[in-house]
Amino acid sequence: MKKSFIVILIALTLLAGLVSACKSAPPAVSPDPAPATSTPSPTPTSTPTLAPCDHDWIEASCDNSEICSKCGATGAPALEHKWNEANYQMSAFCLLCFKDEGDPLTPGFVEHGMKADKKPATAYPYVTIGFDQPEKTIGEVTLKEVSVTDSFKDNAALDGYEFLSANFVVTFSDSVAQSNGARWTYSNLDFYTFDPAAAIVYYSDLKDSEIPGFTVGSKPINYYGIDWDIHISFDANSAWSGNSLNLTLNYTFMVPVDYDGVIITFTNSALILDKDNLKTGDLLDDDSLFFRLRG
Repeated sequence: MKKSFIVILIALTLLAGLVSACKSAPPAVSPDPAPATSTPSPTPTSTPTLAPCDHDWIEASCDNSEICSKCGATGAPALEHKWNEANYQMSAFCLLCFKDEGDPLTPGFVEHGMKADKKPATAYPYVTIGFDQPEKTIGEVTLKEVSVTDSFKDNAALDGYEFLSANFVVTFSDSVAQSNGARWTYSNLDFYTFDPAAAIVYYSDLKDSEIPGFTVGSKPINYYGIDWDIHISFDANSAWSGNSLNLTLNYTFMVPVDYDGVIITFTNSALILDKDNLKTGDLLDDDSLFFRLRG
């Protein structure tokens, strides 16, 4: 019995020691958990709202579409060229942007290989025929003077016109002229519209101009693409001085201001003697003289 008590006592003692040990040992402490890592919320972004451009449009041209000078936006498409036809003075050009294209029209005189190169104050040999007999006679033609005025014999030029005058002297002194006199044939041509196939029109067939003493040419002249009537006046006189037959010819034209296409020609009268239905080219040969009053 005593032995059992001792065992129980020992057991109790051990239990008490264990309890005591449990009381004296520091309590177990679990480690602090690692702080949780938090993902920051994304910062919301915003796109600013821009006010629409108050366009400042640069007008469209033939080369560029309409464009805003502020933002570069484009609007109406580029324009189409509006071509003005070429004429004898200017090549074709656009009425909107003035771009030109090609060349002016070729003057009729150039196209047909003609030259109007006779100068003022120079005597040129003039081949024609005698008045009574168709023998060859040679005289001289001199363009004495060219003048431009805005009135003629108290007549003012019409709007856009001016008077262009020329004075010629023709002299014959060879034996044929002294025996038979001389025939002379003169006419006016146009440098630009010259056509050797055109029918000859005689001055007597022209209609009267509104300017007294003038007639209106049978065909308008074309200047910068516009048709203009040409108004013509002339007088011719002849007189003997010693052994020389002197002829004077005064031409006056009312033409557009600065027009440079008037040509006076002297040709051999044998070319038209007793001939009908003549063309302009029938009047001309290698001996013909051409005086361009301007140009």
